[in-house]
Amino acid sequence: MADRLTPYSAPFNISSSGTHTILYWSVDRAGNAESQKSMIIKVDATAPSTQATLAGTAGGGGWYTSDAQVTLSATDNQSGVDNTFYKLDDGPQQTYSAPFNISR
Repeated sequence: MADRLTPYSAPFNISSSGTHTILYWSVDRAGNAESQKSMIIKVDATAPSTQATLAGTAGGGGWYTSDAQVTLSATDNQSGVDNTFYKLDDGPQQTYSAPFNISR
């Protein structure tokens, strides 16, 4: 398949997630071309996904009869997870670093 050359005329968007390589160069009116240059552009247009799991002694109706331990697990297939946050009830936002207990 032959390379498809597109003369540059205006800024353009790259919206698909992944790693993209842009090749670029200019040619003057006399036909002199500069050496081709390249740039790697990484786009991550998808937010991470976080799952919560609970451990403890489960009672009836979704209630726990012991302390409940909360484990958060976040994944991101493009750029990776930087931070995971949580709030307990109306408390302050906290940065998740390890499983935590909710005491009875």
